[in-house]
Amino acid sequence: MGRDEEVIIRPGTPADVERMTALHFLCFEPRDHLATLLGRRFIRDMYAWFVSSDKTFSFCACLGQDLLGFCTVCRGPYHKLLFRERRKSAMLGFLTHPWLFLHPEVVKRLLFRRNRSSGVDEYLATHPDAAIYAVMAIRADRRGTGLNLRLNEFVFRECRTRGWNKLLGIVYKDNIASRRSSEKSGFKLTSLSAGSDDKVVYLLDLAATPAEP
Repeated sequence: MGRDEEVIIRPGTPADVERMTALHFLCFEPRDHLATLLGRRFIRDMYAWFVSSDKTFSFCACLGQDLLGFCTVCRGPYHKLLFRERRKSAMLGFLTHPWLFLHPEVVKRLLFRRNRSSGVDEYLATHPDAAIYAVMAIRADRRGTGLNLRLNEFVFRECRTRGWNKLLGIVYKDNIASRRSSEKSGFKLTSLSAGSDDKVVYLLDLAATPAEP
């Protein structure tokens, strides 16, 4: 457990999934997280996977019963793993939103993943000690308070415990706040491709970064 005033940071559990889903839709537009287009049922299933899979872990920041923020990390290319392990849920999302097959960004992503892998996917495939920061969501009234940095402390500690010594993060080029936050936490900009021209990839080498006492 960890405290920041009265805020408790703890591992995510199945009991948190509904609140994680609700916060997801408050924080992300489809541009920020394309899977949002598949609907609430799929996003709920996505977070159920994040809190239960042995390939992932999550942390929640809570004030009483209120969820202020959360983060998720995955060992491996989480989009591929998620859609493979939650295939039925993804297919149902497409069937109930058939117009997605004509959505230009969806078509672009599907074609890209069919024809080649991103630099991030290749890095994860060739570095068994690497993981990816999948999602971080912070409630609007808690942004800029350092809550993301507190969540990072728990993420870094858990990664070290699991032997995941390299941590990747994908950030939109124009998201200056997230880029500064990544750099403040020790992430370094890389030349890896994220599969999209409007994103950049950061890397944190935890083996070369002093652990918090």
